[in-house]
Amino acid sequence: MQRIYEFGEFTLDASRLMLIRGGDEVQVSPKAIELLVLLVESGDRVVTRTEIMDRLWQDTFVEEGNINFHISNLRRALGQNGKPESQYIRTVPRKGYKFIAAVMTAAEASERADGHKNQPRRSSGRWRPFAIGGAVIAATAIILASVFALGLRQESRNAANLSSDVPREAVALYTKGKRVWESRVFNDQDPAELFRQAISIAPNYLDSHVALADTYAFDATPERAEQTIARARSLGGESADLLATQAFVKMFHYWDWQGAEADFANAISLETDNAKARHWYGVLLSLTDRLDEARDQMRRARELAPDSLIISADLGQLEYFAGDLSAATAELQNVLRLEPRFAIARRYLAEVHEARGNEAEAFEERLKSGVRRSADIAESRKVFEQGGLRLLWERSINSGKCNADSANPYDCARMFAKLGDRERALEQIEIAVRKRQFHAPFALVDPVFGPLKESDRFRAVSQAVEQGSSLARK
Repeated sequence: MQRIYEFGEFTLDASRLMLIRGGDEVQVSPKAIELLVLLVESGDRVVTRTEIMDRLWQDTFVEEGNINFHISNLRRALGQNGKPESQYIRTVPRKGYKFIAAVMTAAEASERADGHKNQPRRSSGRWRPFAIGGAVIAATAIILASVFALGLRQESRNAANLSSDVPREAVALYTKGKRVWESRVFNDQDPAELFRQAISIAPNYLDSHVALADTYAFDATPERAEQTIARARSLGGESADLLATQAFVKMFHYWDWQGAEADFANAISLETDNAKARHWYGVLLSLTDRLDEARDQMRRARELAPDSLIISADLGQLEYFAGDLSAATAELQNVLRLEPRFAIARRYLAEVHEARGNEAEAFEERLKSGVRRSADIAESRKVFEQGGLRLLWERSINSGKCNADSANPYDCARMFAKLGDRERALEQIEIAVRKRQFHAPFALVDPVFGPLKESDRFRAVSQAVEQGSSLARK
């Protein structure tokens, strides 16, 4: 059975965890939408904080502050356009929360649009039909159009999807893929495969092509990303999202910093509130050692997408690059309070703990950052107890992973640098640069390589990464 609700300007699709306003998806985290669904479906009943914890997090240990965080973000999303935030979610002191707006189901809204006199299930508030292009249309049509327009910001992109007959199966696959991709918690789910499946059902489904291009941008080579960007552009024209993804490819695959910055600038000019463009532009600014500008862009990105775990985690990494370890710790711990399984934040936090001399905390974060067998965890603990992180690095290096054919020379370079082996650290950095390894540009700002930066070999590496760019590091 469909669970679709209408209130005010909003459509809530509880089955797909989507909140839609005016044909566009409202950027709120899946967990926040789960909370909204719970409140809406509870009718006039007050939902206690205990019930919220039990329903949304079940056996996962999280702090109650998560509820405040998600309630605040929901109110911000629902309270835009000058309307008071309290018109939707009311706090009941010492009890919990209550959804107070008039709500209609999709069926009720459709009947009302067809001239029936059904009343909303709550007496407060007033149902208002939606008007698009001056024409009042049935709420069910709005729901379908809104689903088809999921995630789009540009009017041309909305039109491209609205004019296509996108099967529900394709929309469901795309929505699932976006949720997995944005969480960066993939486990056994491959977001790229979900997007490909959506495209196999609906070859002209623009959203899936754009999302697939994002996943391909992280490939070892740029070809698939570039082909997918071209395909998406042929379907929907230019957009801020495509320009941002194109800039990302230029940044990491070609080290074309000038071209990437121009694309980011065009993306932001086209859509000033595009969180992805500002986030990735912040990454470029950090890699070119303009940390204050990077911080401004990433903070703006977080304002636009306050539930984005990856933006907040990258802000934490930025503070690590800047040497503000207290700020980095605070940012990353806040991410992990919201999502304890977010492995990227745990890896970043492990580096911060290590930089602060907290080896035990760093070790624990590393253990939590990946899926490991019990036997492997026990062995790692044994090695750590014998010789700390240093012995772990030595064991990893001696396993044969770090040689001229290293699959991950950047990580090998970091281990050698931590062990004080300058020559082998430089050798692995040079291999990373020759291979154009994804993480190679991070060597220019990673504090681990600070002791190497005055060497001629490191200067040569820096020059190689910066070549062709007008963005000289200041």
